[in-house]
Amino acid sequence: MPFVTRYAWNILRPAIDTADVIVEVLDARNPQGTRSSKIEKMVLDSTRKILVLVINKTDLVPSDVVHEWVRFLSHVAPVLTICAKYPSNIREFMGKLKGIIKDHPRWEGASLKMRVLVVGYPNSGKSTLIQALTENKKSVRSSSQAGFTRGVQKIKLSEKLYLIDTPGVIPPDESDEIGQALDTCSISPQKIIDHESVIDEIIRRAGMAALNAIYGVDAIDQMDFIEQLGHKRGFLARGGRVKEIEVFKLLIRDWQAGKIRYHYRHNPIHPDSNGTPGIPRG
Repeated sequence: MPFVTRYAWNILRPAIDTADVIVEVLDARNPQGTRSSKIEKMVLDSTRKILVLVINKTDLVPSDVVHEWVRFLSHVAPVLTICAKYPSNIREFMGKLKGIIKDHPRWEGASLKMRVLVVGYPNSGKSTLIQALTENKKSVRSSSQAGFTRGVQKIKLSEKLYLIDTPGVIPPDESDEIGQALDTCSISPQKIIDHESVIDEIIRRAGMAALNAIYGVDAIDQMDFIEQLGHKRGFLARGGRVKEIEVFKLLIRDWQAGKIRYHYRHNPIHPDSNGTPGIPRG
Protein backbone atom coordinates (compact mmCIF):
# COMPACT_ATOMS: atom_id res chain seq x y z
CA MET A 1 0.00 0.00 0.00
CA PRO A 2 1.51 3.39 -1.02
CA PHE A 3 2.55 5.69 1.83
CA VAL A 4 -0.06 8.37 1.03
CA THR A 5 -2.87 5.80 0.99
CA ARG A 6 -1.65 4.18 4.21
CA TYR A 7 -1.40 7.59 5.88
CA ALA A 8 -4.96 8.50 4.84
CA TRP A 9 -6.37 5.25 6.23
CA ASN A 10 -4.41 5.77 9.46
CA ILE A 11 -6.37 9.01 9.90
CA LEU A 12 -9.71 7.67 8.72
CA ARG A 13 -9.95 4.41 10.69
CA PRO A 14 -9.73 5.99 14.18
CA ALA A 15 -12.26 8.63 13.12
CA ILE A 16 -14.70 5.91 12.02
CA ASP A 17 -14.11 4.04 15.28
CA THR A 18 -14.95 7.21 17.20
CA ALA A 19 -18.06 8.13 15.21
CA ASP A 20 -21.61 6.98 15.87
CA VAL A 21 -23.00 8.18 12.53
CA ILE A 22 -21.03 7.93 9.28
CA VAL A 23 -22.32 10.06 6.42
CA GLU A 24 -20.89 8.83 3.10
CA VAL A 25 -21.08 11.48 0.36
CA LEU A 26 -21.61 10.20 -3.19
CA ASP A 27 -21.43 12.08 -6.49
CA ALA A 28 -24.86 12.09 -8.15
CA ARG A 29 -23.25 11.67 -11.56
CA ASN A 30 -21.75 8.32 -10.54
CA PRO A 31 -23.03 7.16 -7.14
CA GLN A 32 -21.84 3.58 -7.49
CA GLY A 33 -18.36 4.63 -8.62
CA THR A 34 -17.95 6.93 -5.62
CA ARG A 35 -19.01 4.41 -2.97
CA SER A 36 -16.44 2.82 -0.68
CA SER A 37 -17.31 -0.82 -0.05
CA LYS A 38 -14.52 -0.96 2.52
CA ILE A 39 -15.98 1.81 4.66
CA GLU A 40 -19.55 0.59 4.25
CA LYS A 41 -18.53 -2.87 5.45
CA MET A 42 -16.70 -1.40 8.45
CA VAL A 43 -19.83 0.53 9.44
CA LEU A 44 -22.49 -2.06 8.63
CA ASP A 45 -20.56 -4.82 10.43
CA SER A 46 -20.80 -2.75 13.61
CA THR A 47 -24.04 -2.97 15.57
CA ARG A 48 -23.42 0.41 17.20
CA LYS A 49 -22.97 2.61 14.13
CA ILE A 50 -25.38 4.25 11.70
CA LEU A 51 -24.59 4.60 7.98
CA VAL A 52 -26.28 7.33 5.94
CA LEU A 53 -25.65 7.71 2.20
CA VAL A 54 -25.86 11.23 0.77
CA ILE A 55 -26.17 11.76 -2.98
CA ASN A 56 -24.66 15.20 -3.61
CA LYS A 57 -24.52 17.44 -6.71
CA THR A 58 -28.09 16.57 -7.67
CA ASP A 59 -28.25 19.73 -9.79
CA LEU A 60 -25.97 18.02 -12.34
CA VAL A 61 -28.28 15.05 -12.97
CA PRO A 62 -31.92 14.63 -14.13
CA SER A 63 -34.25 14.08 -11.19
CA ASP A 64 -35.50 10.70 -12.45
CA VAL A 65 -31.90 9.41 -12.47
CA VAL A 66 -31.45 10.53 -8.86
CA HIS A 67 -34.68 8.75 -7.87
CA GLU A 68 -33.46 5.52 -9.51
CA TRP A 69 -30.27 5.61 -7.45
CA VAL A 70 -32.17 6.43 -4.25
CA ARG A 71 -34.41 3.38 -4.73
CA PHE A 72 -31.41 1.12 -5.33
CA LEU A 73 -29.16 2.45 -2.56
CA SER A 74 -31.98 2.45 -0.01
CA HIS A 75 -31.48 -1.31 0.20
CA VAL A 76 -28.01 -0.60 1.63
CA ALA A 77 -28.72 2.28 4.02
CA PRO A 78 -30.94 5.36 4.40
CA VAL A 79 -30.35 7.80 1.53
CA LEU A 80 -30.54 11.59 1.44
CA THR A 81 -30.10 13.86 -1.57
CA ILE A 82 -28.71 17.38 -1.63
CA CYS A 83 -26.96 20.03 -3.67
CA ALA A 84 -24.60 21.20 -0.93
CA LYS A 85 -23.45 24.31 -2.76
CA TYR A 86 -26.87 25.87 -2.12
CA PRO A 87 -27.01 26.64 1.64
CA SER A 88 -30.80 27.00 1.57
CA ASN A 89 -31.01 23.20 1.34
CA ILE A 90 -29.13 22.62 4.58
CA ARG A 91 -31.98 23.22 7.05
CA GLU A 92 -34.19 20.65 5.30
CA PHE A 93 -31.24 18.26 5.01
CA MET A 94 -30.47 18.51 8.73
CA GLY A 95 -34.10 17.83 9.57
CA LYS A 96 -34.09 14.66 7.48
CA LEU A 97 -30.73 13.54 8.88
CA LYS A 98 -31.99 13.96 12.44
CA GLY A 99 -35.11 12.01 11.51
CA ILE A 100 -33.07 9.08 10.17
CA ILE A 101 -30.91 8.99 13.28
CA LYS A 102 -33.86 9.24 15.68
CA ASP A 103 -35.66 6.40 13.88
CA HIS A 104 -32.61 4.17 14.24
CA PRO A 105 -32.60 1.67 17.16
CA ARG A 106 -29.31 3.15 18.39
CA TRP A 107 -30.97 6.46 19.17
CA GLU A 108 -33.60 5.03 21.50
CA GLY A 109 -32.76 5.97 25.04
CA ALA A 110 -29.48 7.56 24.00
CA SER A 111 -28.25 10.00 26.61
CA LEU A 112 -24.83 10.63 25.10
CA LYS A 113 -24.01 12.95 22.25
CA MET A 114 -24.06 11.33 18.82
CA ARG A 115 -20.84 11.92 16.89
CA VAL A 116 -21.14 12.40 13.12
CA LEU A 117 -18.32 11.83 10.62
CA VAL A 118 -18.66 12.93 6.99
CA VAL A 119 -16.58 10.87 4.55
CA GLY A 120 -16.20 10.85 0.78
CA TYR A 121 -13.80 10.66 -2.11
CA PRO A 122 -12.10 13.84 -3.34
CA ASN A 123 -14.45 15.98 -5.46
CA SER A 124 -17.60 14.30 -4.12
CA GLY A 125 -18.63 17.57 -2.51
CA LYS A 126 -17.79 16.38 1.00
CA SER A 127 -15.99 19.59 1.94
CA THR A 128 -18.83 21.74 0.57
CA LEU A 129 -21.34 19.79 2.65
CA ILE A 130 -19.23 20.10 5.80
CA GLN A 131 -18.81 23.83 5.21
CA ALA A 132 -22.57 24.27 4.80
CA LEU A 133 -23.33 22.20 7.90
CA THR A 134 -20.86 24.06 10.09
CA GLU A 135 -21.41 27.63 8.92
CA ASN A 136 -21.63 29.89 11.98
CA LYS A 137 -21.06 26.88 14.24
CA LYS A 138 -18.31 26.89 16.88
CA SER A 139 -15.66 24.22 17.33
CA VAL A 140 -15.04 22.91 20.83
CA ARG A 141 -12.14 20.84 22.11
CA SER A 142 -13.13 17.41 23.33
CA SER A 143 -10.46 15.70 25.36
CA SER A 144 -12.65 14.67 28.29
CA GLN A 145 -15.50 12.91 26.50
CA ALA A 146 -15.14 9.16 26.15
CA GLY A 147 -14.23 8.01 22.67
CA PHE A 148 -12.57 11.24 21.54
CA THR A 149 -8.85 11.47 20.96
CA ARG A 150 -7.28 14.26 22.98
CA GLY A 151 -7.19 17.46 20.98
CA VAL A 152 -9.73 16.36 18.34
CA GLN A 153 -12.33 19.04 17.72
CA LYS A 154 -16.06 18.58 17.41
CA ILE A 155 -18.63 21.03 16.08
CA LYS A 156 -22.08 21.23 17.60
CA LEU A 157 -24.80 20.70 14.99
CA SER A 158 -27.69 20.32 17.44
CA GLU A 159 -28.28 19.40 21.08
CA LYS A 160 -27.33 15.76 20.52
CA LEU A 161 -25.37 15.84 17.26
CA TYR A 162 -21.71 16.77 17.02
CA LEU A 163 -19.61 16.73 13.86
CA ILE A 164 -16.13 15.24 14.23
CA ASP A 165 -13.80 17.87 12.79
CA THR A 166 -11.23 15.65 11.11
CA PRO A 167 -10.41 14.85 7.46
CA GLY A 168 -12.83 12.28 6.08
CA VAL A 169 -11.14 11.84 2.72
CA ILE A 170 -11.41 8.29 1.40
CA PRO A 171 -8.09 7.33 -0.24
CA PRO A 172 -8.67 6.27 -3.87
CA ASP A 173 -7.40 3.09 -5.49
CA GLU A 174 -4.06 4.22 -6.91
CA SER A 175 -3.92 1.23 -9.27
CA ASP A 176 -7.01 2.48 -11.16
CA GLU A 177 -5.87 5.56 -13.08
CA ILE A 178 -9.11 5.96 -15.03
CA GLY A 179 -11.12 5.75 -11.82
CA GLN A 180 -8.84 8.28 -10.14
CA ALA A 181 -9.09 10.67 -13.08
CA LEU A 182 -12.81 10.43 -13.88
CA ASP A 183 -14.71 8.93 -10.93
CA THR A 184 -13.04 10.20 -7.76
CA CYS A 185 -11.19 13.02 -9.59
CA SER A 186 -8.34 12.48 -7.16
CA ILE A 187 -5.43 12.83 -9.57
CA SER A 188 -4.40 15.95 -11.47
CA PRO A 189 -4.04 15.83 -15.28
CA GLN A 190 -0.30 16.48 -14.91
CA LYS A 191 0.17 13.24 -12.95
CA ILE A 192 -1.75 10.96 -15.31
CA ILE A 193 0.49 8.54 -17.19
CA ASP A 194 -1.87 6.98 -19.75
CA HIS A 195 -3.69 10.07 -21.04
CA GLU A 196 -5.01 8.31 -24.15
CA SER A 197 -6.90 5.66 -22.18
CA VAL A 198 -8.48 8.34 -19.99
CA ILE A 199 -9.56 10.34 -23.06
CA ASP A 200 -10.96 7.16 -24.65
CA GLU A 201 -13.11 6.74 -21.54
CA ILE A 202 -14.26 10.38 -21.55
CA ILE A 203 -15.41 10.02 -25.16
CA ARG A 204 -17.10 6.70 -24.39
CA ARG A 205 -18.99 8.16 -21.43
CA ALA A 206 -19.86 11.59 -22.82
CA GLY A 207 -20.29 10.69 -26.48
CA MET A 208 -18.77 12.40 -29.50
CA ALA A 209 -21.91 14.39 -30.31
CA ALA A 210 -21.98 15.98 -26.84
CA LEU A 211 -18.26 16.81 -26.95
CA ASN A 212 -18.63 18.37 -30.41
CA ALA A 213 -21.42 20.57 -29.05
CA ILE A 214 -19.47 21.58 -25.94
CA TYR A 215 -16.29 22.53 -27.80
CA GLY A 216 -17.77 23.79 -31.07
CA VAL A 217 -16.11 21.29 -33.38
CA ASP A 218 -17.44 18.73 -35.85
CA ALA A 219 -15.25 15.67 -35.35
CA ILE A 220 -16.06 12.17 -36.55
CA ASP A 221 -13.69 10.23 -34.29
CA GLN A 222 -11.19 10.67 -31.46
CA MET A 223 -8.17 11.65 -33.56
CA ASP A 224 -10.22 14.11 -35.60
CA PHE A 225 -11.60 15.58 -32.37
CA ILE A 226 -8.13 16.05 -30.88
CA GLU A 227 -6.89 17.67 -34.10
CA GLN A 228 -9.83 20.06 -34.39
CA LEU A 229 -9.82 21.03 -30.72
CA GLY A 230 -6.04 21.51 -30.72
CA HIS A 231 -6.27 23.92 -33.66
CA LYS A 232 -9.29 25.71 -32.19
CA ARG A 233 -7.52 26.31 -28.86
CA GLY A 234 -4.11 27.08 -30.37
CA PHE A 235 -2.33 24.08 -28.87
CA LEU A 236 0.20 23.98 -31.70
CA ALA A 237 3.89 23.22 -31.92
CA ARG A 238 6.23 24.35 -34.67
CA GLY A 239 5.00 23.31 -38.07
CA GLY A 240 1.37 23.39 -36.95
CA ARG A 241 1.45 20.01 -35.22
CA VAL A 242 -1.14 19.69 -32.45
CA LYS A 243 0.23 19.34 -28.91
CA GLU A 244 -1.92 16.35 -28.01
CA ILE A 245 -0.88 16.38 -24.36
CA GLU A 246 -2.35 19.89 -23.95
CA VAL A 247 -5.66 18.74 -25.44
CA PHE A 248 -5.66 15.74 -23.09
CA LYS A 249 -5.04 17.95 -20.05
CA LEU A 250 -7.80 20.37 -21.09
CA LEU A 251 -10.37 17.59 -21.43
CA ILE A 252 -9.46 16.00 -18.11
CA ARG A 253 -9.54 19.38 -16.32
CA ASP A 254 -12.94 20.16 -17.82
CA TRP A 255 -14.25 16.72 -16.86
CA GLN A 256 -13.08 17.09 -13.27
CA ALA A 257 -14.54 20.62 -13.09
CA GLY A 258 -17.94 19.38 -14.28
CA LYS A 259 -17.87 21.27 -17.58
CA ILE A 260 -18.43 18.01 -19.46
CA ARG A 261 -21.84 16.90 -18.24
CA TYR A 262 -22.48 13.20 -17.84
CA HIS A 263 -24.30 10.81 -15.55
CA TYR A 264 -24.84 7.12 -14.96
CA ARG A 265 -28.26 5.53 -14.72
CA HIS A 266 -28.72 2.64 -12.35
CA ASN A 267 -28.47 -0.65 -14.25
CA PRO A 268 -30.85 -3.18 -12.64
CA ILE A 269 -29.40 -6.02 -14.74
CA HIS A 270 -25.88 -5.38 -13.42
CA PRO A 271 -26.55 -3.60 -10.11
CA ASP A 272 -22.92 -3.72 -8.93
CA SER A 273 -21.65 -1.88 -12.00
CA ASN A 274 -21.33 1.90 -12.13
CA GLY A 275 -24.46 1.88 -14.27
CA THR A 276 -25.34 2.82 -17.82
CA PRO A 277 -23.99 6.09 -19.22
CA GLY A 278 -26.86 8.52 -19.64
CA ILE A 279 -27.26 11.18 -22.30
CA PRO A 280 -25.06 14.09 -21.21
CA ARG A 281 -26.44 17.58 -20.96
CA GLY A 282 -24.50 20.26 -22.81
